[in-house]
Amino acid sequence: MTALGRRPPKTHDIDVLLEALRDAGIERPAEELSSLTAYAVGARYPGPSIMREEAEEALRIAREAVEWVKEKLGEMGVEC
Repeated sequence: MTALGRRPPKTHDIDVLLEALRDAGIERPAEELSSLTAYAVGARYPGPSIMREEAEEALRIAREAVEWVKEKLGEMGVEC
């Protein structure tokens, strides 16, 4: 968002952030990114822990998201 000269919304809700990207003219990446919102807050506090397989899947999705962001920034001429 900042590379586009826009201020991102202050939220941990990935759907809200993806909507802001769409409004800025950037297509939404994979739907599975929405599943990461639960980890933005839930993993920080006591409660049920997640299983290793679930954590590995979340990490895979997050890594793909990082690569997508790097690709988009590269298209805009921003070095990562």
